[in-house]
Amino acid sequence: MASNSRKSIDITRWAEERYYSKQWGARVDLRAQQRPSRDVQDAVQPPFWVEQLQPIPCAAFVYRVQPGDTLFRIAQRFDIDVQALLATNPQVLDPDEIDPGELLCVPGRPRCPAEIDGFVYTVLSGDTLDRIAQQFQVSVEEIVAVNPQITDVNEVIAGEALCIPRPTRPRFPCAVFLSPTAALPADVAASGTVLVQGEPDGPEGSFLLSFVAVGLPGPESLGEYDGYVGAVQVGEEFAPVILERNAFGDQPVTWAGSGIVRDVSIAEAIVSVRPLNEESGESGDPILRGFVAADCIGS
Repeated sequence: MASNSRKSIDITRWAEERYYSKQWGARVDLRAQQRPSRDVQDAVQPPFWVEQLQPIPCAAFVYRVQPGDTLFRIAQRFDIDVQALLATNPQVLDPDEIDPGELLCVPGRPRCPAEIDGFVYTVLSGDTLDRIAQQFQVSVEEIVAVNPQITDVNEVIAGEALCIPRPTRPRFPCAVFLSPTAALPADVAASGTVLVQGEPDGPEGSFLLSFVAVGLPGPESLGEYDGYVGAVQVGEEFAPVILERNAFGDQPVTWAGSGIVRDVSIAEAIVSVRPLNEESGESGDPILRGFVAADCIGS
């Protein structure tokens, strides 16, 4: 379904509508500034028209009631007092009667259930599940799986607290930071990055890796070497990426190069920069190293 069909709704309007619908026993739609029918007005004598109502603010976060919930259970989950919960939800006329799908304004700080490795995101006006999923590099299905209160993927509530699971697969493109190893002389300040992205127009499972390193010593200072090579290692598999020396005026010397790797479990890859003997093809121990899993998986 197209993402622009999914929408967020306003908790303050929702709470008002529910409150006055219960009071008057009739459907109230504030968006249309709709009044109850004439017979309901005559029977209940509301003191003012619907369009004159003031919004009920929610300064904390919104919780959507799930089947089996009670106010006590909700208060216990978020470590607050039931009376505090009632104070922020004047639309709740009977503390013993809350309905699945009802929206409550909960004072306090939201958190994910202990069994879920994730973090809390508060829905903003205009958000959709598609947009939230893209922002945090997870799927809509993964968000719904840890938020059972979501009954309609086309509708999220502005102000609602959603638990977002931490990604368990790499997100691309991403940058892997290369840190010095013990093989780099202690008096040398070198660093680098590797940009990892899917190969443009390439098959699934193929990746373009672009290495850039700065501050490297002359390769000859590390032994019988005359260049540098980027390395992508998964287990015993090793894919080299030749790096070229670049020097422009008084700018720092950089070593850079790009290469494509295919049919490897990129999430398990170790990327590194090593000195290279270009004639023999022999490379030395890595002097810079990084881990794809450390920088390309997670929030």
